[in-house]
Amino acid sequence: MQRVIHVACDDLFFRAKIEATAQAAGANVTFVDSIDGLEGDGLLLVDLNYRAIDPVDAIRRLKSSSETMIVVAFGSHTDREGLKGAQGAGADQVMARSTFVERLPDLLRG
Repeated sequence: MQRVIHVACDDLFFRAKIEATAQAAGANVTFVDSIDGLEGDGLLLVDLNYRAIDPVDAIRRLKSSSETMIVVAFGSHTDREGLKGAQGAGADQVMARSTFVERLPDLLRG
């Protein structure tokens, strides 16, 4: 069974890149407007610049309610506060956008 992959990102460029990479990797992704209610096994990719939510708070709440959801947060390499905040909130992996783009195929293949 293929794992569930959720993406919290409203950047159209990155959404298109994630969709194209997912298609090439044979992965199915679902873009979400909120991470409320996500549970169980799966992967959540969170853009730390996502404007519809407070990503750090959302990661903290999700990790406190789901021990099995893997959270990968990505953001600008200059946003050290956001990257550190995501790490402190419990994200399993935190990386700069450039690293995220390089690692995306492997992340999606799991």
